[in-house]
Amino acid sequence: MQVSIIIVNYNTKKLTIECINSIIKHTKDITYEIVLVDNNSTDDSVQYFKKLKGIKLIESRKNLGFGGGNNLGVKNAIGKYILLLNPDTILLNNAVKLFYDYMESTKDNVGVIGCNLLDSDGAQGLTYVNFKSIKNHLKFSFNILCKKLNINLPKRIVDTKAPYDVDGVLGADMFMKKELFTNLNGFDTSFFLYVEEVELQKRIADKNYLRRIIPGPLIIHLEGGSSNKNGKQLKYSTIYCLEEGTLRYIHKHYSKLYYFLFVVIQFFTWLPWILVDKRFSKNEKMNLCSLLVKKFNTAVYEK
Repeated sequence: MQVSIIIVNYNTKKLTIECINSIIKHTKDITYEIVLVDNNSTDDSVQYFKKLKGIKLIESRKNLGFGGGNNLGVKNAIGKYILLLNPDTILLNNAVKLFYDYMESTKDNVGVIGCNLLDSDGAQGLTYVNFKSIKNHLKFSFNILCKKLNINLPKRIVDTKAPYDVDGVLGADMFMKKELFTNLNGFDTSFFLYVEEVELQKRIADKNYLRRIIPGPLIIHLEGGSSNKNGKQLKYSTIYCLEEGTLRYIHKHYSKLYYFLFVVIQFFTWLPWILVDKRFSKNEKMNLCSLLVKKFNTAVYEK
């Protein structure tokens, strides 16, 4: 088996069906399997997919999160390569074969590849992620401030017609050798949702493997890059999980002093935006403040 395609479903039956149909329609000239992990969905997903031929259904008795669900899928995969594919993606061409051919032919020490994801309108969407650090956080905060003040900053120009290296490939379409994933023990399951793909690729980078976006594969990410463009804002639960995951990442990969400084910086950059944001209720703001205070106390204690 050349490629195992891992999809984790949690109450996303309709999206998952569209994703699977696009794989079957476009994937040719390669041996592959579809491993579908159901993360204890509460809809009728399991009943439906049990009747669907041509997929390997793995039922989890509890919601393992994104990382845990993918770990379970990879354990049941038999392909040389794995493609971790979000259920809210749609393949538009023979992307799996293009990923496989690139990894088989490249002479570079590439660990993970992905493609230039498209949003629901067919425009360039969110495709890669940056490692978490004080430098990147301050840069992000500065960009947000400039946006609020209507100051236009020069944007990174990427030639999407050529391969380019990034900190991390977005978790929606990560293609790599199963052996590499297994040797690194997969995703750290202490990250339940968000930042887990950044953390895994930080460990991949520490092993001197490249993370690369390649041209050719065409994949739509329905719930990805179009959100900001359409004026939609992240939900409270997403904000909470992102912040919790970010702090966990910094704690794991940096020194105690660095972690302490990062948390302090959050008090002066991230927290003020939360307190004035009209998206959140008073209780939600208190929960987000409590999260940061809890991490601050941990940082002080460990320091």
